[in-house]
Amino acid sequence: MKKYFQFPSSSRGIIALFIILLIAYGMIGLWLIPSMMFEEWSIVEQLFAFKEVVNENGVIEKVSIAGDLFVSFTASALQDILFFVIIGLVLFVFSMKNPENDSLSQKLTYLFPVAKDDSVLRAYLERSVNKLGCMSDETSFVFTLLEYNQDKKIFKIQVHFESHIRNLHNKDSFSDPMLAMNLSSDLVDEPPNSIYGQLEHVKVYNFSDGSISNINGEAHDYPVNMMEKVFRHSCPFSLPPHAVALFDAKHWEWSPAHKVHNLRLARFTRHVNFICVNSTQHSVSIDLSRINSDEEPQTYSLGKHESQAFKVIEAQPGDGIKIIVDIAG
Repeated sequence: MKKYFQFPSSSRGIIALFIILLIAYGMIGLWLIPSMMFEEWSIVEQLFAFKEVVNENGVIEKVSIAGDLFVSFTASALQDILFFVIIGLVLFVFSMKNPENDSLSQKLTYLFPVAKDDSVLRAYLERSVNKLGCMSDETSFVFTLLEYNQDKKIFKIQVHFESHIRNLHNKDSFSDPMLAMNLSSDLVDEPPNSIYGQLEHVKVYNFSDGSISNINGEAHDYPVNMMEKVFRHSCPFSLPPHAVALFDAKHWEWSPAHKVHNLRLARFTRHVNFICVNSTQHSVSIDLSRINSDEEPQTYSLGKHESQAFKVIEAQPGDGIKIIVDIAG
């Protein structure tokens, strides 16, 4: 964000020099102004000039005028100096103001002045902008075919998701209270042991302080079995300013052949690394493509215990990888 009411560093130097010159000007004025008022006298003559005054006893005395001149012009010069110093200090204070240190709520009033007096609108903008304040430098998906049930024509698929995330906010914590994992095995009618899948864990490793937290650890003891076709698991989390963390989630589910798997990203990501691992006893074919892309899918054949990698650069939120798996042949 740009610094409002802030001068560039070169301007700060000019302001400081301006203040110094004003002070020097005032001090020199204490010496030069008297000579300007009495141009016919030299400065030395003014210092040793006298005036005649009558004292309290009625006696005429000669008194030096240097003291009167000094007091008069000192008062005037100091008034000028004080005025310009105050102006300079005000400019200097404004030049040192750093809006990037303000809270997100305060920054939004710069961008959207109408939100300053509308608390509901400001709260909405704050939630929306806060979500944009987090990115992933690198995200990886390990898509493993654990086994294939020939009788039911379904794969047991494990997805291990790891994302290195970074809070971009300067003074505010990043929070995403609505984040959730949505798993679905709606195309499977009768899974083995009546379990559609399992959420093995969801964790956040905070590299800033070394802490490890189980998302929703208070409400769930991992692993959590999927006893219904559609499963939703809330994963709210937050990161302190400038914090870097690893979001780690792993689950498996039963899935029929030909099912389209969309592995979507929740935030801007620099690098996406995807690898498909065939741990079954069968040869499989996989179609890989990028979500929201017009490019044709790339088809690969994987023998037993073979793998295939796929990369995406600079993905937007909602972007990701689409994969379709089937038995080869």
